[in-house]
Amino acid sequence: MVQIIKKYIEENFLVKFDKKTLTVNSDLFEADVIDSFGMVEMISFLEKEFKVHFNDEDLMSPKLASIEGIVSLINSKNNL
Repeated sequence: MVQIIKKYIEENFLVKFDKKTLTVNSDLFEADVIDSFGMVEMISFLEKEFKVHFNDEDLMSPKLASIEGIVSLINSKNNL
């Protein structure tokens, strides 16, 4: 799941993850990788790719700021 999300972000937001500046724990907003419009696009991708639905509470969650948080949120929706 991490690799799928990383690949999506790298291809759609033209960034590269590395071990120093951008990691799965990085806040994607603070790192200027994604903005609110990009988040809407990514939410749509995540819902289709992982067959989940994000409710209003999820959309306000700070977990959506990092790949690690996104994976955690998706796993909680799938009861993993």
